Amino acid sequence: GEIEELVALHTQWASKGVRVLSVSVDEDVGALKRFLEHSPLPYPVIADVEGMRSSADRFGGSGIPVTYVVAPDGRGVVRLDGSADILGAVHQTLARHPVPAT
Repeated sequence: GEIEELVALHTQWASKGVRVLSVSVDEDVGALKRFLEHSPLPYPVIADVEGMRSSADRFGGSGIPVTYVVAPDGRGVVRLDGSADILGAVHQTLARHPVPAT
C-alpha cells in the first residue's frame, strides 16, 4: 500500500535529502492520533483540520490518496492520483532533477 511505499521511500532516500510528508484529511484528528500511536511512522504526518477544501484548493487534489513528488529545485512536480507507483515516480523525478550534493 501507499504507507509501505512511503516508509520505503523515507528509509531509502532520507540520507540524500528527500523528505516525505503526509497530510491527513480525516476529520477525526483523534483517530489519526490513535493510529499514529499504534503504528508510528518515520516521517511527519500532519492533520489538515480544514479537510480536503484547503488541500484541494492549494494543490489541485480531487481524490484520496493524492501524492505529489516535488523535485529538489521545487520546479519538477509529479502528481499521482490514487494507488500509484510512488517509488517509480520519485526515481524518474530525481533522474530529471537530481538532489544537490551535500
